[in-house]
Amino acid sequence: MSRVLALVVLVALVLSVEAASTQRRRAERAQRALLMNTRALRVNAQRILAGHKARGFDTADHVLIIGCDGFGWMYLNNATDNLPNIKRLMDDGVVATAAHDQLPTISGPNWSTLLTGVNPKDRAHKEAKESMFTVAKAQNPEIKTACSYSWSQIKSYIEPKNVDYSFSGNENDASVASAMTGFIKAHKPELMFAHFDAIDKAGHHHGWGSDEYYAAAKTVDDHVGELLSALSSAGIKSRTLVILTADHGGKGHDHEAELPIVEEIPAIFYGSGAKDGVTVSDTISNKDFAPTALNALGLKPGQYMHGNVLSEIY
Repeated sequence: MSRVLALVVLVALVLSVEAASTQRRRAERAQRALLMNTRALRVNAQRILAGHKARGFDTADHVLIIGCDGFGWMYLNNATDNLPNIKRLMDDGVVATAAHDQLPTISGPNWSTLLTGVNPKDRAHKEAKESMFTVAKAQNPEIKTACSYSWSQIKSYIEPKNVDYSFSGNENDASVASAMTGFIKAHKPELMFAHFDAIDKAGHHHGWGSDEYYAAAKTVDDHVGELLSALSSAGIKSRTLVILTADHGGKGHDHEAELPIVEEIPAIFYGSGAKDGVTVSDTISNKDFAPTALNALGLKPGQYMHGNVLSEIY
């Protein structure tokens, strides 16, 4: 009987610890939300003082967002010595060390958030899901847009009619990189998004942080290098803002736990208009990437976007 009682006490203790941990994480998320709301007020105040234009407005002729599926910030930060191209972006650009994704920490809602600037749980997202490509075209129909992606679901977040040059790689990252380099060299699009999936696939099959995971990261870094070389070959690198990020991290073989190693994502800004060799610790959200990209091109954020222009990168 005493052994049964001891087991009951142990289970109760474990449940109590888990409950306390859950409450702590919820408190941390609430604190992050408060910090982001405070920053939004500061950014809006700066915009008013500057005549309604956010800092960094019209500082780039081109924007390239690179999405590395499953590449959590902690994992990327642990591997920079083996990622020369991403390290170059970090060393010569701006690194945000407190960037977070949205709950639930799965790919669909987070790539949708990045591309639309709206949390998929928000009501406005259901009423009008406008990607950054649609917003850009509405303001300047002549702007050229491009999207090359490994995960086919990305297509449902971009309104294909507003993407001039599009390619679905069907989980083949090499073909995604080849297509985007071709778009860059041939057409020099102003607004671009490239998505790579191999890191996430390695995490699910072999575990986040495994040797196979980091091998996939090295391959994606090679693709990043291909895109940077294409920008140079096209003669537009000095006028391009490059943003590198992810949708989530992971633990074990999945990424649905509410833990920092899952929720924290990289946020690296390099190139035209961005500061050089700077680290910022402000709490930011993946809702901020689309408004920041549009602002850099001299365009206004979409009416449904809830993110903020990341003025601290300038």
